[in-house]
Amino acid sequence: MLVTVVSMSGAVLATPSVDAHWTFSDVASRLPASEDPSAQLRLVHATVEVAGKVTMADAGVVEGSVLTLVRCGRSLGVVTASLDGAVKIWSADTFGCWKTLLAHRVPVRSAVLSPDGTRLLTASADRSAKIWSTKSGECFRTLQGHERSVMSAVFSPDGASILTASSDWTAKLWNAETGACLQTLHHQDEIFSAVFAPHGSSVLTASVDGTARMWSLQSGLCLESFEGYGARIYSAMFSPDCTSVLTSSVDGTATIWSAAAGDCLRSLHGHEDEVLSAVFSPDGALALTASVDETSRLWHAACGVCIRSLEGHEDVVYSAVFSPDGALICTASRDGTARLWHTDSGKCVATLEGHGDAVICASFGWIDMCG
Repeated sequence: MLVTVVSMSGAVLATPSVDAHWTFSDVASRLPASEDPSAQLRLVHATVEVAGKVTMADAGVVEGSVLTLVRCGRSLGVVTASLDGAVKIWSADTFGCWKTLLAHRVPVRSAVLSPDGTRLLTASADRSAKIWSTKSGECFRTLQGHERSVMSAVFSPDGASILTASSDWTAKLWNAETGACLQTLHHQDEIFSAVFAPHGSSVLTASVDGTARMWSLQSGLCLESFEGYGARIYSAMFSPDCTSVLTSSVDGTATIWSAAAGDCLRSLHGHEDEVLSAVFSPDGALALTASVDETSRLWHAACGVCIRSLEGHEDVVYSAVFSPDGALICTASRDGTARLWHTDSGKCVATLEGHGDAVICASFGWIDMCG
């Protein structure tokens, strides 16, 4: 009997003639070789997986059946966090939603994958951050100690530590394995974000008190303070080489600073309202901003010239991030969607819909979606 084997995206891979008694290995031997030899393959007919001793007949395969080949291995995912209390993990290849976690009973402020993709870290208005297994979807550790909403939470580059920022005016460093709080950093007002340097030995915090601060993880001392005109700062991050710092502000600008001297190198002007986030591209050549004016903008980091505006959201754009290779951009909006864009062309290639409220945060990460 003739069947059709398709990929997860629907592309036809092969149209082999199979026997009713065949198992997965028989079919797999007649399919094109995988581009990734280490990838695990699964074959599914409707809701039945053809695995082990399961035959074509057992799976209900008949003449003309369509089977889906799932190539398992680390693939690029997009994580979205929403005011609806849910976190969704999407495939950046097929744009489908792979998993939904009802992470908190209250708004989720941020969600990121660990460097190895086995854990998911969420921050919430319930004053906690939680660590989840991406395979089982179960929460196995809760970080408690903040007295107000946790605005953001991130893993260190090696995944061993976690940094949280809170509206209780503190940022906290945690042991990711034990959940023990190792250090507390203080501002004079709410802290909206806290991130690790790429080398992991220092961190940056951004606060409503109008400053971004760089701290030594070893001593807990403030190494540098980046102060503009007293306007609240929503985000701060290092350039990939750690020589610069990029901040976003309520005054409608993003600013690039010298990490060593604390001096302003250039300001990015063009948004018509508050800039809620700003990030460098993986190679440091570009800057990406998200604004209350419902747009995201792409900039040349070296000269501050705006390359293009990404338009299409129907409400505030809360965050915008680059994929690990810089080829894609993901934006998160109060209109309840996240959008994927090609960095080079500025074209929107997908709209991720499914949340019941504003999407506050979006991030990329590598994950085994067959787990």
